[in-house]
Amino acid sequence: MAKRLLLLAILCLAGRVMSQDFSNKGREFWIPYPEHTNGTATVMGIYITADVTTSITMKVGAVTLPSFTVQADSVVRKFIGPNAGGDAPNTAVHMTGIQDGIGAGKGIQITSERPVVIFAHIIYENRSGA
Repeated sequence: MAKRLLLLAILCLAGRVMSQDFSNKGREFWIPYPEHTNGTATVMGIYITADVTTSITMKVGAVTLPSFTVQADSVVRKFIGPNAGGDAPNTAVHMTGIQDGIGAGKGIQITSERPVVIFAHIIYENRSGA
């Protein structure tokens, strides 16, 4: 009898259980640029996509890039590269020599009006990591 009551209680409670919706969509992202074997010779490719058209603001260290728009169901890429190559230089945000710490002002911040999905990819010659 006790087993039946326990089973009944579990079934009653199971109907009220709610799961969390996991997603990598968001409106604000912080991306680190970790040290790499090639130092600041690497390039970080940042790919932004959305299912609705939205405006994006991107700050690389202390430099704020001009706002841009991501069209619905498309991808916009921004490259953070060496020697001011690409859309912004990587020297201010590359975390050179930081082992276990926080580099003040080293983050890449991306904000949007509507939810977006962002992928980051570090590239150099025959190697890459995302």
